[in-house]
Amino acid sequence: IAAAVPMQRARALLAQHSDAKEELERGLTAIKQSLMLRPRDAGSLLLLSQLLALSAQRLTQDGRSPEDAFRQAQDALQRAKKASPRDEDVYLALAELAAVKGDWQERSQLPAKRTLTAGDKAATRALSLHPSRAAAMAVRGKLQILTARSETHRRPRGRLADLGAQAIRQALALNPLLAREYQPLLTEAEKYVAATGHRRSHHGGSAHQGSEPDVAPPQHERRPHRPRNA
Repeated sequence: IAAAVPMQRARALLAQHSDAKEELERGLTAIKQSLMLRPRDAGSLLLLSQLLALSAQRLTQDGRSPEDAFRQAQDALQRAKKASPRDEDVYLALAELAAVKGDWQERSQLPAKRTLTAGDKAATRALSLHPSRAAAMAVRGKLQILTARSETHRRPRGRLADLGAQAIRQALALNPLLAREYQPLLTEAEKYVAATGHRRSHHGGSAHQGSEPDVAPPQHERRPHRPRNA
């Protein structure tokens, strides 16, 4: 599909915090033309959602609200799910979109629990269709770590961070190329586990040290959202 190349270029530019506006516009134009011919094509709808998610990322980098782009991406994925209800890539994309949106909501001090819960359900569904899909394991771990960030109770915070770390380690064992994206999250999760005193037992369960009062989670940079004119 003609939109795939500009999408990959846009992703690379955004990773470098460079302007990806032209590549995103080129990709969106191409995919919308494709959808005019095949409006129910799940692959095209999936690609549209990914381009819109990257557009949302660009808006956040520019200090603008990405909510409309998130909504459009979600709508595209719902249409893709309706067209292909057993496509694991659609559920993976739903989980990845929830992770990006939930991260932005937390950094903007907005409620993220509903978004993260929906994302976890989508990741679980993707894994039910393909249990060894490393990307689905990794994004589920990310969602659990993002949930741990805002958890106010000590034990659940440590448990979620530990589960997220385990999921990411398993994903990296299957696909080491994911390390560039997920290693920082794994490090963050390990800090949460250490701060909460949560530890794994030798039998695979979890154990908790003592009954110390709740401790604050590790400091996480929050950048309040300040909309500005385009």
